[in-house]
Amino acid sequence: MARGDKDASQPWENPQSGARGSVTPLAQVYSLEGRTCRDFLASYVNGRSESWLQGAACQAGRGQWEIHTLKPWRQS
Repeated sequence: MARGDKDASQPWENPQSGARGSVTPLAQVYSLEGRTCRDFLASYVNGRSESWLQGAACQAGRGQWEIHTLKPWRQS
């Protein structure tokens, strides 16, 4: 996949804590309370511990995204 593809997983890293992971968009964007939102799945790795979170993010001002909901992901 090309870099910058909106549907591609994006890595993240926090050098101060050593935590890292990735964020993967799920499905398509939708409208919630007049804002553009998108569901996502995120991994969080800290040392040998790995966990997964599922949430939704909505666009705020200036194109930035804010987390709207976040909960532990349970694989079904």
